[in-house]
Amino acid sequence: MLDGTQPYADTIFLRQNLTTRIPDDARRALTLAALAQSVDEVSAQLSETVTSSDPLVAYAAYLEIALSAARSGSITDQRASYALSRMSELELQTVTKSDLAFLRALQAEAQGDVEAALTHTQAAIEQEPRFFNALALDLRLRLATGQHLRGPASAFAQTASCQSEFHELLRVLALIADLEPCKSMAAHLELFLSRQIVVPEDAPGMHAIATYLAVLSKRKDLAQSAFDRFMQPPRPICATEIGAELDRFLDLLAEDKQP
Repeated sequence: MLDGTQPYADTIFLRQNLTTRIPDDARRALTLAALAQSVDEVSAQLSETVTSSDPLVAYAAYLEIALSAARSGSITDQRASYALSRMSELELQTVTKSDLAFLRALQAEAQGDVEAALTHTQAAIEQEPRFFNALALDLRLRLATGQHLRGPASAFAQTASCQSEFHELLRVLALIADLEPCKSMAAHLELFLSRQIVVPEDAPGMHAIATYLAVLSKRKDLAQSAFDRFMQPPRPICATEIGAELDRFLDLLAEDKQP
């Protein structure tokens, strides 16, 4: 990154150049714990580190335990909840708790509370605007919940609500694209979506995203194909308005510009 940050890393200690440093011995323990294969191993390796009198060290240790639980699909178990609780209680002077908000979002999503998940995700983004995992989770949650993004809404749906859903989706996409405005970003996000998003492939939101990413990676034929699929019936009630915006993205290919 040109500004020295690494927005794709798992923890704020790796994403940002912090002025406050974790002592070398604690950093070595955290590095070894990150290589462990299970929550049990991570917890065992960090059993002393979590008791550190330095709140930053203890926070980093509990963060590693919670991340291990998230990776193993056990973010809702007792150890993960305890780790998140301790992270919340520890007072940090110079480090934002965006990781805590992100993990709270994952936990809420796993518990089926998508609204709470969105609230926590947005809190993480407010605290750290260049946090890729939080931005990508926000995108995933919007696709999962947006009635217009998933498919044609009911006959009583309003055009304004449809436009609002798509505008928020495109806004988050633009924030992600700004992290690294190059072709590799589009490929990175496409891979994430293919693994993490559980919505129909013909969902209008997916076609809108595919159009945007294909423009970003300068693949004209793919962008046009995705746009054509978006405009095909059955299509969202705001297809005309959103289609006009996507069409302006397509025009950028001819001008060789980024969206």
